[in-house]
Amino acid sequence: MLLGQAKPDDYKVLKQICIDESQILWINDYYDGPLQGIVELNGKRLLFDMIDRDLLGQKHRRFWLINLNRKQLAEEQKWHELFCKNVGTHLDYTDRERHTALTSECHKFYDPYKERKEPDYSQNEIVGWFLM
Repeated sequence: MLLGQAKPDDYKVLKQICIDESQILWINDYYDGPLQGIVELNGKRLLFDMIDRDLLGQKHRRFWLINLNRKQLAEEQKWHELFCKNVGTHLDYTDRERHTALTSECHKFYDPYKERKEPDYSQNEIVGWFLM
């Protein structure tokens, strides 16, 4: 199933992945909990993205697990590196050394990020989903 064709209830026909089988590497978007990020499952890095953001107040959140091609993954990694360097590592769950950047340095991430073209993952395959 492609992400652009998926409806929130389509998770019922896809394989549920136990979150314990994977490792969250970093979070790209956060609001009272993760909304999107990168997870490693069976040695492969996948994008995870909240299925239905209308359910933000719910106790548990469902996330699509989405295949990325090499170029898309490299782009996600580039932005994550820039975030860690200029904002901090508080959304990174790898063994990276912990730090928080000076507030005066944050613009080095946020200024170019405002100009970033929103990635289009609509043609990417959903490989499953998990509950967090």
